[in-house]
Amino acid sequence: MQFAGGAEFTLNLGAFYPELNEVMQRGSWTNPGASGPTEALCHIRARIGRLMPSQSDVWWELQAGSPPSAVATEVMEALMDFGLPWLRGMGDLEAARHLAEGSGRVVEAASLAILVGKRDAARRVVADFLSKKPEATGVRVWAQQLGLLE
Repeated sequence: MQFAGGAEFTLNLGAFYPELNEVMQRGSWTNPGASGPTEALCHIRARIGRLMPSQSDVWWELQAGSPPSAVATEVMEALMDFGLPWLRGMGDLEAARHLAEGSGRVVEAASLAILVGKRDAARRVVADFLSKKPEATGVRVWAQQLGLLE
């Protein structure tokens, strides 16, 4: 298949947890449509290049007039070797919690901790975050509503 113009793309992956929206109490958090969530709606996200051994952003190019088969093979290999294992791993809420915590997503990390029955871990995540960013009033109000602050 030939392309009239060149194009550049990468793969963004995401894990969406319907039960997390309720814990997060985000009235403005959009629920996905019938076809499922877009990557932007996902609670935990990763770009494929960060999951690969180089751990750097990867973009593929489709050259004008060139068949995309070589690029397609490379993309499929990256997805099969790194993307799908990551997605399977995100089925474990505890693994997702650790990832959210490590990436500074405090509300998601604390909410996942609550979901897995680790309310003390949720308190710790929030307390640690607020000790570094006391001006984060949105997180503070949210945590108070859930009884995570004393």
